Amino acid sequence: MTILARISVITAYAGVLLGAIGIAGAHQGLLAPMTGFAVFLVGFACAAIAMVPGLAALAGSLARGPRRATSAAVVGVIMSALAVLPTSLAMSRWMPLAHPAVNDVTTDFTSPPQFLDAHGAPIASMSYDRRLAPIQLRYYPALAPLRLDEAPDRAFARIESAAGAPHVAGAMRADRMPEEPGWLIVAIDPVARRIEGFETSWLFRFRDDFVIEVRRGRDGDHQSVVEMRSRSRDGRRDFGSNCDRVREFLALVKADFAR
Repeated sequence: MTILARISVITAYAGVLLGAIGIAGAHQGLLAPMTGFAVFLVGFACAAIAMVPGLAALAGSLARGPRRATSAAVVGVIMSALAVLPTSLAMSRWMPLAHPAVNDVTTDFTSPPQFLDAHGAPIASMSYDRRLAPIQLRYYPALAPLRLDEAPDRAFARIESAAGAPHVAGAMRADRMPEEPGWLIVAIDPVARRIEGFETSWLFRFRDDFVIEVRRGRDGDHQSVVEMRSRSRDGRRDFGSNCDRVREFLALVKADFAR
């Protein structure tokens, strides 16, 4: 086995192993989401790098080397391709898109909805950074509150239903924070007409917090304004996930009120 073929195989094995550790560790809660993602990226880089000596060894073996070297080079290239190609195809869906350095979006810059419960995160980290406002306006100019011709209390009852929130009297707090992926309501305050929760991603268990508020509209008791804020706990970029969450939820509410 030539040195290049050996390097390719070893690096490819390391890449596959690190990628698997990153995904499995974050998915099972053994690693923090960002740590698992970082380990996965290192594995992806190793697998991509392994293709270079593998292809070089393969080209040299086909020209003059023994079959053992050719076989080892083929193994390295195949392992690298199996690790790199699926990830590359997945990444190609969002890489061409413009993803700004923003991980916290809101429908109201003047008085953004505030989180009252940290849900396991440092409460200081939940405050809105107003430096993100011009970035959001540039990349997501259409993100706006939803205005409804409905009394605030009645609108809030329908917002609860759209959010999948249980109907309760008074404030409700989730006693446990399950690690399962999906959308979870953790706090409801009908008096303040506020809903708080978070959504956990399936693969790496990244967690995004959101808060929904129903405020009085210009016509007092006959109009309502639905404000929403969504933020990521990890990273500086969210690849559009928070904006999509706000858009999709407000679109769901709008469609429900249009019936």
